[in-house]
Amino acid sequence: MRRLVRENGKPITEGDLVRDFRNEIATVAGWAEPKHEGSSGRVYVTFDGQSEQGYYPSVWGLCWEGEAP
Repeated sequence: MRRLVRENGKPITEGDLVRDFRNEIATVAGWAEPKHEGSSGRVYVTFDGQSEQGYYPSVWGLCWEGEAP
């Protein structure tokens, strides 16, 4: 199982707040690991408790442990 981390290497957990490149803040609701080498996986977030939306990890400054951000 791979860990999703911030650019500084700190692991992400459900409920953490993240900020995107537009300076919007969201709450991490979960994630899906990459399924193959060409995949980046997905991070699922909510905005103010609304329904989950999936994004590439890089949108939120996140990466999988051992990968360059």
